[in-house]
Amino acid sequence: MNEKQNYLARLERAYYSGALKVREGDQWIEFQSAKELRIAIADLKRELAGSTVRRKQIISSNGY
Repeated sequence: MNEKQNYLARLERAYYSGALKVREGDQWIEFQSAKELRIAIADLKRELAGSTVRRKQIISSNGY
């Protein structure tokens, strides 16, 4: 596993145990809420999957 995958595993362990603090190296990262932690997990999963944010393209016409 690489560093990011290890970090993801720590985030998920913290989330499922109800903790909001995660140790990263020699410091602690504290999330304000479980929702914030869940968002960090989702963002990291997207990054590891190599996907980017999808954007919708809106095309309008004036009828001509």
